Amino acid sequence: ELIQSSMVRSGVVDYNASFVLRPAFSPNSPLRLKHKDIHLTLDAARTLGLKLPGIETVDQVYEKAAAAGHDDLDYAATLMLVEKWAG
Repeated sequence: ELIQSSMVRSGVVDYNASFVLRPAFSPNSPLRLKHKDIHLTLDAARTLGLKLPGIETVDQVYEKAAAAGHDDLDYAATLMLVEKWAG
């Protein structure tokens, strides 16, 4: 409800909200494919001499999610890690 009434609201949030709230992380957009795209982006940035600290942080979270066995779940499954870290 908070997100829906804030500036964070987007089509992506609208679409993924039902999966996150259930929680059901069927692979609409598998984490492994998003992770591949992140690596391609970081590789291109390195080639250009650019730093992308936000994407580097997301990559670290995806690495941990992959290590936890979430590669074939939807990328929103990273929320399970955040919940675990939050206790």
